[in-house]
Amino acid sequence: MEENLEIVVGDKQLHGILTKPNQFSSWSKYAVIITHGAGGDINNTHLIRITEKLVYYGFIVLRFTCKPPNFQFRVKCYRAVLEYCKENVDVTGCILAGRSMGGRVAAEVASSCLNLASFIYGVACISYPLHRLKQFADLRTSHLLHLSVPTFIINGTKDSMCKKELMDQLIQKMSCSVTMHWVKEADHSLKLKGKYSEEIVENMCDWFATWCQLVFAVEKS
Repeated sequence: MEENLEIVVGDKQLHGILTKPNQFSSWSKYAVIITHGAGGDINNTHLIRITEKLVYYGFIVLRFTCKPPNFQFRVKCYRAVLEYCKENVDVTGCILAGRSMGGRVAAEVASSCLNLASFIYGVACISYPLHRLKQFADLRTSHLLHLSVPTFIINGTKDSMCKKELMDQLIQKMSCSVTMHWVKEADHSLKLKGKYSEEIVENMCDWFATWCQLVFAVEKS
């Protein structure tokens, strides 16, 4: 069941889609907010497939489009969507998620939005862009280092924006619980040799949904 949303941020409107399972369950008290990377939109393949899997598991999903790719503007927009979810969606908590730049933004919001900290149960990053294309001197570590909630990360071992050795070193420094999945031979789009693998996409969705269950199960207990 889908509902189109228009969320006001200053003088702009963000388009979102709120997707609910057809049958309510105890998992339906929890939501996942997810957005795309620097390019793309709400119809990104990964966002759609993740939404379908999470709703199948019983969760509520709010995905949204946010352009242009200005980091601080997108942080402001993500906060607005988070506030909308808390005030207008009947859930007790949520996980913040995003693909590529969207994951950076989700992590930043989770670590800086202190007034909503009790509503944020975890952060999920799909293809986290640890650095610019093959540029290893300036790492985007602060967003992750400041996290205090369970964190899920998935990257390809051939991601040109996330060198495996550097990410492994970063995870050792993080103080929160981290679940890391490396997809062998996959690039930044989690493709193999430029093509989507149905097995990879399905595994990604299963790993994500199972992790969400674990995170929310702790809150339920």
